[in-house]
Amino acid sequence: MAPQVPTGEPVLFPAGDTVQWYLEPSEFPPGDGWILTYAFRGERGDGALNLTAETYLSGYLATITAAQSASMRPGDWVWEAHMSLGIERYTIGKGTVKVTPNLAATNFSTDLRSDAKIAYDNAMEAWKNVKLGKTVSLNGRVYTQQNIEDLILYVDRCKSDWANEQAAIEQASDALGGDPRKIYVRFGRV
Repeated sequence: MAPQVPTGEPVLFPAGDTVQWYLEPSEFPPGDGWILTYAFRGERGDGALNLTAETYLSGYLATITAAQSASMRPGDWVWEAHMSLGIERYTIGKGTVKVTPNLAATNFSTDLRSDAKIAYDNAMEAWKNVKLGKTVSLNGRVYTQQNIEDLILYVDRCKSDWANEQAAIEQASDALGGDPRKIYVRFGRV
């Protein structure tokens, strides 16, 4: 049993997975010869993927193969969708997608925390040490009991950044039809 193909571009997927989506822009029917293409670029300028969607039913089926997604660096990628016919080209969509690490290809020594999680963990470690009366250097600043209020503000900001990141991931997962707190299993006949 093949997985259900979502409509609309992905917002989150693991590197190494096959990713498909269906699009049916009514203004650009495939029967008229329109071609749907996508350009994905690593947000840091460290990757590129171009793909052409296939004509499927009355729309287009776009596929990122497992090999293509395996070469995508985990992190944020920016994408654009274009419709072309002869010398005409129209941008019909833009967005971002988060590529998560391929855990099957990641060794145990890789730090899988996001930048926001690392900042929060470091801030909490500094907080624990300052509470014990130690002097702590964090991000070029020195914290002691005398300026503990500044550290509290920094910890709160890091906690907020990490919470916002977690909420965005949960929202993206919900958009894909999954609850990140649950493990979904699909059974099929062999």
